[in-house]
Amino acid sequence: MTAVGGEDGRGGRVGIVVLGLALVLTLVNALQPITVDDTIFFYYARQIAQAPFDPYGFDVFWEVQRVSALDLFAPVGMPYWWALGMRLVGDNPVLWKLWMFPFAWLLVWALHRLVVRFVGRGPLPLVALIVLGPTVLPAFNLMIDLPSLALALAAMVIFLHASDREQPGLVVIAGLVAALAIQTKFTAFAPATAITLYAALHRKWRFLAIFVGVTAGAFAVVETALYLQYGTSHFLRSLEIPEQPIRHNTPWGWAIGWVALAGALAGPLAVLAVSRLVARPSAVLLSIALAALPFVLIAMGERPSDSPRFGPTRLLGGDRELVIFFAAGVAVVTVLTASISSSIRMAWSQLRPTHVFLLGWFVIELVLCFTVSPFHASRRMIGPIVVGTLLVAHGGLLSRGSDRVVHWAAVFSALLGALFATADILDARARHDLHDEIASSLREHGYDPSRETVWFTGHWGFQFEAERRGYLALVAGDSVVERGDWLLLPNRSSAQPTPQIRFGPPLAWLVAAHDFPLSTIPSAYMAAVAIRRQPLAQNRVTIHRIEATGRAPLRWLRAGR
Repeated sequence: MTAVGGEDGRGGRVGIVVLGLALVLTLVNALQPITVDDTIFFYYARQIAQAPFDPYGFDVFWEVQRVSALDLFAPVGMPYWWALGMRLVGDNPVLWKLWMFPFAWLLVWALHRLVVRFVGRGPLPLVALIVLGPTVLPAFNLMIDLPSLALALAAMVIFLHASDREQPGLVVIAGLVAALAIQTKFTAFAPATAITLYAALHRKWRFLAIFVGVTAGAFAVVETALYLQYGTSHFLRSLEIPEQPIRHNTPWGWAIGWVALAGALAGPLAVLAVSRLVARPSAVLLSIALAALPFVLIAMGERPSDSPRFGPTRLLGGDRELVIFFAAGVAVVTVLTASISSSIRMAWSQLRPTHVFLLGWFVIELVLCFTVSPFHASRRMIGPIVVGTLLVAHGGLLSRGSDRVVHWAAVFSALLGALFATADILDARARHDLHDEIASSLREHGYDPSRETVWFTGHWGFQFEAERRGYLALVAGDSVVERGDWLLLPNRSSAQPTPQIRFGPPLAWLVAAHDFPLSTIPSAYMAAVAIRRQPLAQNRVTIHRIEATGRAPLRWLRAGR
C-alpha cells in the first residue's frame, strides 16, 4: 500500500519523524525522577553491573523485608541493558534514562512498519496517536514493559519481512529477538504467539517451525542456565509465586477495573472507531469532546487530603473517578465492539488471513492481559490498545475521506498523553524533592551523620532516594537501631508496616505536594483509575528519634502509630 501524501515514499521524512518521536519519549522519560517500580529493577541492574554472571545471587529489600532476588519479578533482559549503562555512564539517573533511547527508537520504528503494512494510509499520524498517547508516553521509564514490547514488535516486523522475502535466516533473527523480548518481560509471549498465528494462517509451516524452535530454544537456554546456577529458573519461580490478580476484588470488581482503565486510556482509539461507524466529521468531533469530558469532570472535583488507599474495586460506595471512568469505559468498549464487528461483517465474504490475524492478535493480547500479571495498571493496557489501533484502522476502514479524522484523533491522543505525562512528572518530582526538605529538617533538628543513623521505612521512589542519601532501610528481624538514631515514616502509598521499635513523637511533618489538577501516582501503577484528582499531599513523612536500642523484631505496628 502507498501511504497518504507519499509519506512512506519519503524515507528521509519518515526517518526524521520516527527519530523525533523516539526523542520525545526519551526526553519525557528523563524529566521524571525514579518513582515507582523502577526501583526494583535498579537493584538487579546494580547487581549485574557488579557481578554479571550472578544476576540473582543477592537479597532484595522490598516492603520492609529481605527476600531472595528470585522471588521478585525481574527477567534478565532489561537489567543487563541497564547494568551496561551503569558501567558506561556511572551513577547518573538522568543518563540511565537517556540510555533507554534505543528502545524508544525501536518501538517507534516497529510501530511505523506495522502501520504501513496493515493500514497503509496515514502511517505517521497513527504512529503518533499510539506513541504520544496516554498509554505509552507516560509509561516509558526504567521499567520493563515498553522495552519488552519494542523487542517483540521488532521481532514481528523481522518475521513478516522474512516471510515476504522467503528468507529463513531472518526468521532465526526474529526468533532470537522474540526470545529476548520474553526474557525482558514474560508478557511478550503475546506478540510471539501472534507471530505463530500469522505463520499458520499463511501456511508458512517451515518458517513457523524455525521461529518456534529458535524462540523456545533461546528462552530455554537462559532458563536452564539459571536453573543450573540457582536450582530454579526465574520463570519457574514466577509460576510458583503467582501474583494475586483480584487481590481484595470480586470477579465483578476485577472486570469493572478493566472497563474503567479503557475509559481513561482508550478514548483516542474510540474516536477512530467512531469514524468507521459514522463518517460525518461533526460526529467525530463530538466523540472527542465526550472522550475529554471525564478528565474535565475529575479536574473540577474537590482535592482529597492524601493519595488514595486502594481497596476493593466497586461502583457502589466506590470513588467518584472510578464511576466516571467506568461510564466512559462502557461507551468505549461499546463503540470498539461495534466497529470491529461491523468491519468483520462487511469483509466476511472476502475475509482474508490478515483480518483473522489482527483479530486473533487482539484476542491474544486481551487474554494475556487478564492472565499474565493480571493486576489493574495503566501499562497493562498498552498491548491491547496498540493492536486495537491496528485492527480498527486496518483494511481501508479510514478510507472514506477521513485523513483529517486521523489527524484529529492523533492530536487528541497527544494532548491526553501530555496531560498524563505532566501529572506523572510533577507527582514524581514532588516526591523526589521531599527528600531535600527531609535533609534540611534533619539538620535543623541536630542530626549528626558521623554518630547517628537515619532509618526509613517505605518503598518505590522513596526507598530509592533515601538509600542514595545514605539512609538505611528498617528491616524486620535484621536492623539494629541505637538510641538517638532517626526514623523516617512515610504514609499512604509509600507506607509499609513498621517493625515495633520505640520511637518518639514526630519532630517534623513534611509534605510532598504540587498544584497541577490531576495525579497519576500511585493510581496509574496499581489501580483501576489511571488518573485522578490531585490530592493536597502526594506523600507525607514524619521524622522521629529512636528511644531504645535493639533489633527490629518481626512484630508489626502501623506506620505513624
